[in-house]
Amino acid sequence: MFASQLEPDQWYLRINSELCADSILNRAVEHARVLDIKGPNMREYTAGLKAEMEKGYWD
Repeated sequence: MFASQLEPDQWYLRINSELCADSILNRAVEHARVLDIKGPNMREYTAGLKAEMEKGYWD
């Protein structure tokens, strides 16, 4: 299982070696099913909650 915030076509940009990228992604994507999950960014959501909880704490 792979989880990524990048679109599959952007994976090549993150792997420095073109040969390695081809090798890894050909094997990983050949029989893969892509599940695109839409929804809020949980890091931003939890950061917002934390900021609300800490509001006024340092005043």
